[in-house]
Amino acid sequence: LVISATDVYGGSATATISIQGRPLSCSAIVSSDDFLLDCSPKDPTATTKCSQDGGPQTACTLPYNISLTSLTVGEHTLTISYTDGNGTTQRVVISFTVPVPAPLELDCTSKSNGTHFVVSCQPNNQLQTVFYQLNSAAAVNGVEFPISIPLNELSDGNNLLVISATDVYGSTAIVTLTIHDSPDPLVLSCSYVNNGSHLIVNCQSNNQLQSVSYLLNSGAVVKDVLFPFFIPLDELTSGINTISITARDIFGVNASYVFPYQSDVFAISCSSRSIANQVTIECSPRDEITSFTCSLDGGPQTTCTLPYNISLTSLTVGEHTLTI
Repeated sequence: LVISATDVYGGSATATISIQGRPLSCSAIVSSDDFLLDCSPKDPTATTKCSQDGGPQTACTLPYNISLTSLTVGEHTLTISYTDGNGTTQRVVISFTVPVPAPLELDCTSKSNGTHFVVSCQPNNQLQTVFYQLNSAAAVNGVEFPISIPLNELSDGNNLLVISATDVYGSTAIVTLTIHDSPDPLVLSCSYVNNGSHLIVNCQSNNQLQSVSYLLNSGAVVKDVLFPFFIPLDELTSGINTISITARDIFGVNASYVFPYQSDVFAISCSSRSIANQVTIECSPRDEITSFTCSLDGGPQTTCTLPYNISLTSLTVGEHTLTI
């Protein structure tokens, strides 16, 4: 910058001043794993070069990130050379320290979800590798948290689970858990609904089931059913029916659920026979039923007696229905 001035007496003077522009201001953010450096002001025409610990300068961009896990413990320097569009170069040197990392620690919790034993661990450092070993089985490498182990892989009694984790700094932590193959007692929670043709029974369990069977009153046991299962209403007797459900989970633990069901539906079986121009309908058992109503082709229900006779000469040709 050249400045010229003339005083009141006619004298003049000239001054030349060199100006380098706005100084570069840099700030750093240090986390447990990263060092992030950013500078301002930013000139889109500027070029930036970075040098770490006195090494060669290489082109870089701002913000500039360094992974602390790639550095040794102790003092380090980062030199930023910033040349703006006018050719002015500024250099900023930042010093920072990589501290000695804390020993790796794992804060672990575990629970059974009914099908698996689940272990979750929170580390204090970034992890690099994790493996576990159950009892004397081969180690399972390259796992991530949470670890999920099928309950049917557990032995009877106590099981020893060893978890080993190594962080990015080379520190290793080992956690040993004693777990038991016995999950919570099997519990069934059941409900049912009548859909007009079947009694639909559904049960929820807290453990994974292996087999289910049921017994209706004193009949034969119905095995290998799945929830929900369907009981035809015509298999029910009038009055109180007893439905007994037995379930076994994958650990061999049994649970039973028994509930009574009040049936107002009479189970009847009907058949027809044709003689000449007449159809005769007969239903059984008649001795348990006090009254009948009949409807022909969707017409009104009227009181009728069994056997029920229909004269074919009174009907048109084609299909017909009789509702009893």
